[in-house]
Amino acid sequence: MNIFDCLYSTLYKSNLIESSAGTGKTNIISLLYLRILLNINIDKYFFNLLINNILIVTFTDLASLEIKNRILNNIRYLKQSCIRNKCINKNISNIFNYIKNIPNIINLLIQIENNIDYISIFTIHGFCKKIMFNYFIEFNIDISSKILPDEYNLIYELVINY
Repeated sequence: MNIFDCLYSTLYKSNLIESSAGTGKTNIISLLYLRILLNINIDKYFFNLLINNILIVTFTDLASLEIKNRILNNIRYLKQSCIRNKCINKNISNIFNYIKNIPNIINLLIQIENNIDYISIFTIHGFCKKIMFNYFIEFNIDISSKILPDEYNLIYELVINY
């Protein structure tokens, strides 16, 4: 078993992470997100990505909200650490130690924080719905179509009609 290191792992290839509940997946995702936005140990393919260029897909609305809140909290904590020039949080301090130009990073973190509403975090069904809505002409989809929350009523109607 290899331990995933969010500061040194390569991002240009696939990484499969299997873990149970409460093992820190949300924390890893939020730190990877910061690493990419701040260009820390980043390959040229990912250099200077903006907040709306990174897609995070999860299973539930609650998980989406938790990831967004964790990212926002980490951004705010890192910004305050840069202002104070001191960081005591172990996870954030690993990123903080890589920062060379603190004034530029503070400005970047403020910009990211101000644009947090443009973050692309979706559930699987929410992402599919967004793609279908944005590209309905290419997919030849009727715009009045909707995704059913469950198939119970559809199955019931089919059984009654049968």
